[in-house]
Amino acid sequence: MHADIEPQSPRPTAPVPRRQARGLAPAAIVCAIMAISCIAWTMLERSTPRQGSARAALIASHAPVGSAIGTDRSSMPEPDRQAALQDDVRPTGIGDATKKGRYEGLAEPQPIDADRPSHLPGWEQHSCAKCHVEAAREWASSTHAMAWIDPRYQEALADMKRPEACHNCHIPTPLHAHADDGKPPQKPTTRALTTSDAGEPRSDADIHYGIACATCHEAKDGAILGPRGGPTDAHPTRKDDSFTDEGADRLCISCHATSVGPVVGIAKDYVDSRQRESHGLSCVGCHMQPLERPIAAEDGKAAYPSRATRSHALQTPRDPAFAARAFAIVVEPMGADGTLVALRNTTGHRVPGLVGREFLVAAVLRDGEGKELAREELVIDRSSAIPADGAAHLELPAKAAARDVVVVLQHLGPGMDDPIEIKRQTTRLP
Repeated sequence: MHADIEPQSPRPTAPVPRRQARGLAPAAIVCAIMAISCIAWTMLERSTPRQGSARAALIASHAPVGSAIGTDRSSMPEPDRQAALQDDVRPTGIGDATKKGRYEGLAEPQPIDADRPSHLPGWEQHSCAKCHVEAAREWASSTHAMAWIDPRYQEALADMKRPEACHNCHIPTPLHAHADDGKPPQKPTTRALTTSDAGEPRSDADIHYGIACATCHEAKDGAILGPRGGPTDAHPTRKDDSFTDEGADRLCISCHATSVGPVVGIAKDYVDSRQRESHGLSCVGCHMQPLERPIAAEDGKAAYPSRATRSHALQTPRDPAFAARAFAIVVEPMGADGTLVALRNTTGHRVPGLVGREFLVAAVLRDGEGKELAREELVIDRSSAIPADGAAHLELPAKAAARDVVVVLQHLGPGMDDPIEIKRQTTRLP
């Protein structure tokens, strides 16, 4: 990191104890959050964002994109200027969304593993891994696979009076097994450890596997569901709408619309802000990399043909490159009023979506020699989250010698000791 614009670790005006901020809240705090989640969230959404020296403003927009640089709007009335700025900061930086909700340009995730293993121990013994080894290996690296063993989750669970409130989503029964129509439920139920005919635990049903293959793919009658339903001797298969472009979101929404403990129901934001209808976005389109490969490999059988599928590694903010795609940065010169920096949420839901996740923003005004003239800083966390299609603003003062603005964005997530730089943008002023 360049020393002349090193972020000075902005903190909220009212400091939050670091242990609590990283999602390791003691029992009393976790239970309190669960008990008053609805009331608390309503209050938080009405509150002023916590910040450093900057004034933060949250706005919403569905407007198309433009480029702010070189546009002098200092003479505009304030309402008109704000409306014009909205035109400049529609979601960018994550590729164009097609009508099917696919984001192009996703790469294989390279997550920061923090204080948990890179892959779920023992994933190779999962029954599905025998034929679907590539998908199983990807899943084993995901937060889904770690849903039960995650050390932060287990520590928080041990302190809770009603830990079963979290089991529904961390060790759920197959989502398609709840109703005769096979559609995922609004609220999952907890799976129990089942046994084989010989009385031994079934490894694919063990709670160790967290959110496993059966969670999304197993039907009420035991058939395996997917986008095609091609025949195989390994198990019954069937095509299901939950694996089409239009139906895939409902699997994600089953768990991710729930707010409990430190978890924020970001899927509710996605639904309420009509991201699919307004922008053509989908949960799968953002978080599952499209690729082509054989869907399975069975011993003694001819190779399956390659076909379009998706990675099961799941893109999350643990990957710095993916976290950077959550924001678009637009710099707006305002003449004698200084410079406005807009940090736009491009995700389709509020950011961040987890208690303990923070984004630290530093905007630095520099002269032609790179000397710092002014700095504004901001912390984006649960209490100052940017809503879907919204933006946070930082204002830099007018300086005659100003030549550029450098914006540095860092991520501090649960289990991380220090923030990691995820984005840096230098904008030349006119």
